[in-house]
Amino acid sequence: MPQTLQQNGVLERKNRTIMNIVRCMLKEKNCPKEFWGDAVVCVVYMLNRFTTKKLHKITLEEAWSMKKPRVDYLRIFGSVAYAKIQEERRTKFEDKS
Repeated sequence: MPQTLQQNGVLERKNRTIMNIVRCMLKEKNCPKEFWGDAVVCVVYMLNRFTTKKLHKITLEEAWSMKKPRVDYLRIFGSVAYAKIQEERRTKFEDKS
């Protein structure tokens, strides 16, 4: 049946793979389930930067943009991050982040 996602086996398998990775990431870092959306974005972003056999050892990003993607800025999922609090919003002795 045209336009029926449930009958697309490749898409269904990719969705299952993504959700399995997300489940493992959340479990490993003891993150609450509310972060599943952020984990999905992270997984899809990383999968686009991994090499694949079908593309003869180049990444999906490289095949699309013809440039090798940078990955030196990636951090471990679930790492502690701090948001800076602007000077106008804090007093002299409060934390900066």
